[in-house]
Parts: sequence; structure tokens; C-alpha cells
Amino acid sequence: MAIVLSQQFEQMSQDIRTLGTKLSLAAVNSAVVHQIPSTPKGRENDPVSTIVLTELGGKSAIEAAVRAYQDLHIRPNDSQKVARRAVGALWLPLHHNPVAHEIPDLVRRINTAKSNIEQHIIQTYETRQERFEALRAPALA
Repeated sequence: MAIVLSQQFEQMSQDIRTLGTKLSLAAVNSAVVHQIPSTPKGRENDPVSTIVLTELGGKSAIEAAVRAYQDLHIRPNDSQKVARRAVGALWLPLHHNPVAHEIPDLVRRINTAKSNIEQHIIQTYETRQERFEALRAPALA
């Protein structure tokens, strides 16, 4: 099973790299991304009264969108219980921009792979510790 996960993860990683390349090459009408700050480890249950967003536009927004898709691994000081997110919109002209036609399919494949990996881990491993170990097995490293 680790081999299947490893293959799924490798294909997803390749698709994420391809997405980054294609987005960096694509013509863009407009791009805006708001980065949402991560939650520090141990602060998951603290009440949130304000969320300060960092707004990025243009090429910086595209780079932030790519980084958001590449953000797959645990960060030592960030909570694992709260998802890290970025929200925004990338507006790519479809006319004379063949790269723009390939991006939706890439994003669907990436999201499907993430979902497949998650479902496999949840259905195959009962405890949180078993899931943790399965995701960190050498085949996925």
C-alpha cells in the first residue's frame, strides 16, 4: 500500500510542479491572492477576533498561489490541527493562451490526488499515530 501512496504522491507532486511552471508562463489579466496567517502550535482553541490578510497582486499573487499548492508538509511551529490557506482569484485570458486551458484539469487532478491520499489513510489506518507513521514512511519521503 505504501507503494500506491508513494506513486499517488509523486504524481501529485509532479502535477504541482507543472502547475507552477504553467502559471508562471501564462498570460494573466489579473491576479489577487490573500494570504491567511497560519495558526501557531498550541493556539488552535484561542478565540479569533480579527484575521489580518496579506494581499498580493500580479506576479506575487501567482507565486503565492503556487506556494499554497506546494504547502503539503508539516511546519514545526505551525498547528497541524488548522489548515493553512490562501484565497484569491487568478484571471487568465483564454484567447491565445493555451496554457490557461490546461490549468483547470491540473488543479482537478491535484485536488483528486490529495483527496484520494486522505481517504486511503483514513480508511486504512485506525489511529492517529498509525496515520502519522504511514504518511511519513520512507516510500513517501
